[in-house]
Amino acid sequence: MAAALTLAGLTFVTGAPPVGAASPKSMFGAGFQVITGGGGVSSASAQFTVPDISCHALHDVEAIYPGVWVLDGVGTVKQEVDINAYCVDNVAHVSDAICIVGGTPGCVSNLSVSPGDRIIASFSESAVATQGEIYDLTTNLSDQITNGTAAPTPDASVFIGDIGPHLAGYTHVPTFTSIPFSKVQVNGRYLFQNSPEFFSLRTASAVQVRISSYRQDGDAFVTSYQHY
Repeated sequence: MAAALTLAGLTFVTGAPPVGAASPKSMFGAGFQVITGGGGVSSASAQFTVPDISCHALHDVEAIYPGVWVLDGVGTVKQEVDINAYCVDNVAHVSDAICIVGGTPGCVSNLSVSPGDRIIASFSESAVATQGEIYDLTTNLSDQITNGTAAPTPDASVFIGDIGPHLAGYTHVPTFTSIPFSKVQVNGRYLFQNSPEFFSLRTASAVQVRISSYRQDGDAFVTSYQHY
């Protein structure tokens, strides 16, 4: 199985349309981005379901990475708390991945997860500690990294949703139905209170994963498979 994923990010488009409007298309991922500015990202969390993916024989590698991603001011992924759902040689794999700046080790991938498991991905950062955790509500098991020594990183935004395969050098996502996200909060506020920008995932030619508008109390959304 592949090691925990670390990615160099892209700069997001600014200026989100109103909720209910067509979402902009990004090769980065399908989800919501909250720009926190000088205040940084003190906390971010979401619940979601591990997708049941299927693979295509036409491509050796396909991937989708649902979770919480913390970025710097130029859009580079610095820290992540997510699930890797990917295909290698037409075989499906799922695993957790947590990477924290200054953590020992910097990345972990120790948790056994299965399609259909309900996951809590959480990130917190203060002057004294930074922590990322994947908690599996289905199995009652968890994986985490805590860094209590390094200074907080200069975070500028957080992305919650599905990172696509593009930044890992791949071009397609595996087939899945949908990934429901709920209880999404950033810096102690509901998703809608943070004026997020939202994106659907595209390749150079087609939308592969589409995102819904807010649901429930403005703290939930769904990403849906659209195209191989």
